[in-house]
Amino acid sequence: TVLSALPLGAATVFFHDSNAYPEPGGFWVRGGSTTEATFMKDPAGDRDLVLDVRTGANPNRILISTPSWAEQIDLVPYTTRTVVVPSRSADRFVSVHITSRGGFVPAELGPGSTDTRRLGCWVAIGSAPA
Repeated sequence: TVLSALPLGAATVFFHDSNAYPEPGGFWVRGGSTTEATFMKDPAGDRDLVLDVRTGANPNRILISTPSWAEQIDLVPYTTRTVVVPSRSADRFVSVHITSRGGFVPAELGPGSTDTRRLGCWVAIGSAPA
């Protein structure tokens, strides 16, 4: 079941649960949860799926996995890491689970924010490392 979709650069992301918050340019994974998403790659694009992942105000441990691969990364606040999710060039669709162990609430960080969502990590499409 697809609950929502987000065009994201040369890809489209299909969300299968309510643990992601799609926004222009990427999406937040809800803090302390796992989201399941399917990425439809551009057939003329990179062979692998390249994601840029960052956390907000708190350190966070992120697990990104497919049925045949997994990578765990520890993020420091406001730092972006590029993660290459392996796939074959013939794989047009890549099913990915993204788990954010921790999170933060923007409204608790500053008086100007009214965002009460518990955000875990931001995910955007990256470019293949040189």
